Amino acid sequence: TSDFTIGQPPLLEIDSVTHVEPRCFGDCNGTITIHDTEAVAYSFDGGLSFGTASTSPDTCAGTYALRIRNAAGC
Repeated sequence: TSDFTIGQPPLLEIDSVTHVEPRCFGDCNGTITIHDTEAVAYSFDGGLSFGTASTSPDTCAGTYALRIRNAAGC
């Protein structure tokens, strides 16, 4: 007999985020950009939808739940 352990890759975490705030109160012309070398898909709505753009344009003031996926879909 032999013991064998299957490991898992490290947790995928966002490297950094930059943003530009809207110009005026009530405007929705800010941006959020996710920076991560492993990411191939980005979500700005908590994982409800993913896209290939790392920047969310026309962003309003508020709180955003950011998620990323790598090439393996993780």
